Amino acid sequence: MPLSPYKLRLADYQPLINIFDRYLAGWKARLLSTGGRLTLVRAVLNSLPVYYMSSLALPKKLCEILESKRRAFLWTGEDTCNGAQCLIAWDQACKAKDAGGLGIKRIEDQNKCLLMKFTSRLHDPITLPWKTWLHDQYGAALLSYPSDSYIGKLVSHCLNLFRQQTMVRLGDGNSTAFWLDTWIMGAPLSDTFPSLFSHSIAPHVTVREILQTSLRGNLRARLTNAAAAEFQILTDCIAEVTITGSADRRLMIHPVNAPFTSSGAYSILHSDDANELDAMRIWNTKLPVKVKFFGWLLYYGRLNTRAHLHYRGIRALEDSMCEHCTTELETDDHLFLRCPRARAIWDRLHIDTDGLTPRMPWLFGVSAPLPDQIHIDMILLILWHTWKARNAL
Repeated sequence: MPLSPYKLRLADYQPLINIFDRYLAGWKARLLSTGGRLTLVRAVLNSLPVYYMSSLALPKKLCEILESKRRAFLWTGEDTCNGAQCLIAWDQACKAKDAGGLGIKRIEDQNKCLLMKFTSRLHDPITLPWKTWLHDQYGAALLSYPSDSYIGKLVSHCLNLFRQQTMVRLGDGNSTAFWLDTWIMGAPLSDTFPSLFSHSIAPHVTVREILQTSLRGNLRARLTNAAAAEFQILTDCIAEVTITGSADRRLMIHPVNAPFTSSGAYSILHSDDANELDAMRIWNTKLPVKVKFFGWLLYYGRLNTRAHLHYRGIRALEDSMCEHCTTELETDDHLFLRCPRARAIWDRLHIDTDGLTPRMPWLFGVSAPLPDQIHIDMILLILWHTWKARNAL
């Protein structure tokens, strides 16, 4: 860890890069399955920079270097990789599993969420020695920290995002921003009453200060018609609000009323990612990770069949035909369903595959006498062993 947070160069983070290299060099990546490499990326490489990320805002260039090392290890087991070797875009791989990804966390986003934990502790009512020192130095207001100090920059870097992800259960109102925090009406008052907020002379005023003085004293002398109408509504809304002697409590907006956690913040940060319920069918099976990873690639149609390699410009057309059907392109549909050898497997199992696609194995054998708990597992295993047999040719 650098001794000072100021004016750090990329070379100052070399110990962190060396840690990554030491771990990667110790793993025999070429002897690991893709499932094994995925497990190491998620369990180890996701965690290695946590100590740094909890204290420092990592430079964008460093995040790119660490991401490239993780990406190369996952797809090739080498130190570097090019775009042709990455079967699926890294942005997609870094989505949650229920959003169609691999559950790998982006380092830059993880850094933001871990730094927000520092801001969360500043809002926490528990008295800590370092908080007492900060308050003695700069005052209790977070925005009173000098903008040229490391603490000031850290707070300004995280505060807006922290406010978007949290709500306040009002106590004494001392640490709640009247306009910018979500403490009433389910949204910041600056968003609910934008015209009135534009007339505020102290946008960072606390709830306690407003309730002990007056809302009108926080506004410019002359209001527009729209602002005047919003003023009347807001005055009625806060008329019944009372403050207590207890401290304000910060809770996450999702899950509702949960205390702040960096993992919860990361989930909220990516809550706009569309759910891929079909992809989760694959991850919910009880199969080894390498088989699930195969099923995930198959779901997106990114297995390295000969036809897929041809479409990517890696194989010539004449080299992209099925090994047994020399006039048919080796697509995933042909390989797993249409090829006579694949057809013989399904006929032997009395499973009709007409009109089906291997990308949706849960539709196979609906009428077959298979327990629901292992139905998809069995179909995926058949597809997996078909793929292994093809690669053994």
